[in-house]
This record gives sequence, structure tokens and C-alpha cells, in this order.
Amino acid sequence: MKPVYFLLFVFGMLIFAGCQDKPHQLTIVEKKEIQKEVQDKYDQMMKAINKLDARAWSEYMRKDGFISAFLGTEYYGTRKDYVEVITKSFAERDKQKVEPKTVQVTALSMEHALLTSQEEAEIRLNSGEVLKVLHVYTLIWKKEIDGWKIIHAHEAWEDIK
Repeated sequence: MKPVYFLLFVFGMLIFAGCQDKPHQLTIVEKKEIQKEVQDKYDQMMKAINKLDARAWSEYMRKDGFISAFLGTEYYGTRKDYVEVITKSFAERDKQKVEPKTVQVTALSMEHALLTSQEEAEIRLNSGEVLKVLHVYTLIWKKEIDGWKIIHAHEAWEDIK
């Protein structure tokens, strides 16, 4: 009688496993659409950055559900803290030109995407000092009703000699 219970158990597990929702496999068309939408948002965000418009830049950060950000090795656990430090940094600058060199968007699901990028930047501080840096982003985007928003950011940079 024990083999019957074992077979019933195995049969039940197979039925249970077959009833589970499988993750949606993105089609090539869906991936390309997500890549285009996120790339467009990134391009718009870069325009705000080049205008030193911290308010417009901050609109790309998710208001509810923002997870975290790193600037170099500094951790910011709230959207508010991250936006404040970027706003202060922009206020110290007279002008800047940030030019993307490489941008890669990877669709993770219908509502999540990963963007990595590398930019060259020339920043003129209010003091007149000019900085040339290589900057990188790792951004996790989430699809919202009103479009794609960043839920996690990591950015780092180094001086260009």
C-alpha cells in the first residue's frame, strides 16, 4: 500500500507544479519596446542634468517605493536624501556637459529594467575650476502608470587626466 501513497504524492506534486504561474517570458518585441521607453527616459533625464535642473532630474526618481542610491561609496536610503545631495551638488556648478558614451538597457520583466551607462562629463564649478570626469550609472527602473521611474541608482566617477 505504501507505493500507492508514494505514487499519489508524486502525481499530486506534478499537478500542483503544473498549476503554478510561470513567469512571463518577454518576447523580442516586448524587450525592444521596454529598451526604447527606458532609453527615452534616460535621454530626457540627461537633458535635465545638462541644464543643472535638479527638480526635473528628481522627477525620474520614484516617489513611493524608491529603494536606495549610492554615490561612489556613500549610501542614501531615501529618495529625499539622494535628491538633496544632488540638488546641493548642482548648486555648486556653473555649467556642465555630460555626454553618454555607452548605454545598455536590459529588460528584466514587463515592469523592471536595468540601465548601465558610461558618460564623459565636463563640469565648471562656481569657483571657476573645471573638472573632467568619467561617470557611470547603474539604474533600476520600474514601470509606473505615468512611465518608467528609477527605484535604485548607483553612480561613480573618476577624474580624466
